[in-house]
Amino acid sequence: MRIENVKEGISIVIPSYNAEKYIERALGSLVAEADKYEIILIDDCSKDHTVDVAKRYALQNNLNLQIYVNEKNLGAGESRNKGIQLANRAYITFLDSDDYFTNNFFEHIEGEIKKNADCIIFDAYRVTDREKSYIKMFYSPSINGGEIEQKMAFVYLRGCTWGKIYKTSIIREYNIVFGDIPRNEDTIFTKTAIVRMNSIIYINEALYCYSDVSSSLMHNNYLLNIDNAYTMFRTVKKQTDIERLREEINALYLFEVMYSTTTTLIRQKRKRREIVSHYNKLEKIYDKSDIYKKGFDMKYRILFLAYRMHLFNTVKAIFMIRQKIKFKQQMRIL
Repeated sequence: MRIENVKEGISIVIPSYNAEKYIERALGSLVAEADKYEIILIDDCSKDHTVDVAKRYALQNNLNLQIYVNEKNLGAGESRNKGIQLANRAYITFLDSDDYFTNNFFEHIEGEIKKNADCIIFDAYRVTDREKSYIKMFYSPSINGGEIEQKMAFVYLRGCTWGKIYKTSIIREYNIVFGDIPRNEDTIFTKTAIVRMNSIIYINEALYCYSDVSSSLMHNNYLLNIDNAYTMFRTVKKQTDIERLREEINALYLFEVMYSTTTTLIRQKRKRREIVSHYNKLEKIYDKSDIYKKGFDMKYRILFLAYRMHLFNTVKAIFMIRQKIKFKQQMRIL
């Protein structure tokens, strides 16, 4: 039975760790419509003044903020899991402490919530010190706004934590949680959640701002580990109806295992023969009659082809050029 003893509105879960430089900006994007949400800040044993800054800002701006401090460092995934248990609103979403919502977030979300959708998906901006770029929440150009078929969402939806709002009751009923791994823990949550959502609405507008800073976890190469992708895939497969979603799981394997782990080895600058052996081993399991492969964005389809042709050194060279360009841009900022 679903848990229905929750209030109307949205629970916004924010895991934080040493975020005193950004937390005011995150909370500032929530000042409007304060009566329609609750903010649950789970601080993961910060060593700076994150909690004090958050308390002061919430008091000055009359925010409905609840702060919980972990007894020990749990990581972002487990902190979000704690936030799920504490949530007291009909819907739940997640905000990273260095990110923020756009000014028109609540304006767009309110109308969709009234439709009683199980899940609401929206796009985002990637924001750096120099530029702002658009992030579509689906890896397929054919998916536009409106109601989205569950199977299509399972295959093409980005696994990142942000950009989705879920019914709290469904998340709790099926005990959907973030995985206990350094990376891909958000993909575990997203994919296992989406197969429980019967009505999915996509707003093809950017309502979230992802702050792409060099100090974020996404830029820490020491976390690059192909085992995370394997763990994620096994976990999602275990919690999914294999018979109903056999073709979709095959497509997930292509993108989140074959493509992801091969890309990781390339970024780690492994030897070509090792990458070839790795890819060939994975390809034997993949069903090439995949009906979803052609639906991916063209840049991924080109990489799929390059990997199949074993053009790993070419891809590695492209990655290195991109890294050099990004490094020069960061140096100019400094």
